[in-house]
Amino acid sequence: MNWVIRSTKTIRFHTNLHEILKPIWNDLTEYDWVLSDLDFISDETIPINFDHDYFILNQEQFKELYQSYTQIIWGIISAVPKNIDLDKNLIAELSTEDKKVWIKDDFLSPNLF
Repeated sequence: MNWVIRSTKTIRFHTNLHEILKPIWNDLTEYDWVLSDLDFISDETIPINFDHDYFILNQEQFKELYQSYTQIIWGIISAVPKNIDLDKNLIAELSTEDKKVWIKDDFLSPNLF
């Protein structure tokens, strides 16, 4: 997030995925997305809500979120290579307050690295 703030001085607000991911969007087509522990604001119909603790979105679903004017206030957003088996029990327990979430290369699936 620090890189985003330093490198994106012209963004209207740093909670909009479209503005943050725009420079690298074309490099993200081969990923599914894990979103957990979210707090957000949206006036649009999007593939996330407050009824569930986490979401696993495919590229098309994430594109809907990316193209909306949703503000992601808080949460974990992870790009995961397609067709990786994820432990949904582990995902359900993810919290931004858990220090394990921030350890490099130690996240969600041993098959990733």
